[in-house]
Amino acid sequence: MRASQRSTADKHLLLLEKDVPIYGDGEVGELIEQLQPQFPNVSKIDEAWIANPVAFESENALSIELTWPVDAAQERDYERNDPS
Repeated sequence: MRASQRSTADKHLLLLEKDVPIYGDGEVGELIEQLQPQFPNVSKIDEAWIANPVAFESENALSIELTWPVDAAQERDYERNDPS
């Protein structure tokens, strides 16, 4: 693909890696919202996801969570944790 060509996509995703539990996933989503004025291209992103490889070596597990938009991430967490 030439540098001048653009690809098309139905959804634009931002994938972040977090290997330390400094911030919760929701806090990262809030930080993305706060940084939008400084980084206008963030408005072109539909979703941001966080890959957390902390347990990969010991448990062979990789956690990937939706973090932004914050309201969608909170709804997904609620649905996933709803006992009914």
